[in-house]
Amino acid sequence: MKAAIKRTQLGESNYIIFSKEAIEAGVTNYFAYLEGKRVVYMSAFGDIHTEWFPGAAPTAQTGAKEV
Repeated sequence: MKAAIKRTQLGESNYIIFSKEAIEAGVTNYFAYLEGKRVVYMSAFGDIHTEWFPGAAPTAQTGAKEV
């Protein structure tokens, strides 16, 4: 999933390809938090991956912890 995200951010992929790669990686749903500057990807097994928007990172303000 991380590689698919990176390719999309670099403009080397498009949404259709990205969506197919996400499904193949086991992503069943995701939430984009615009105010929180992140996207959380989830699988059917409860696995999650948080991807911060480029230039954003967890802060004490968001209450988020980097794992």
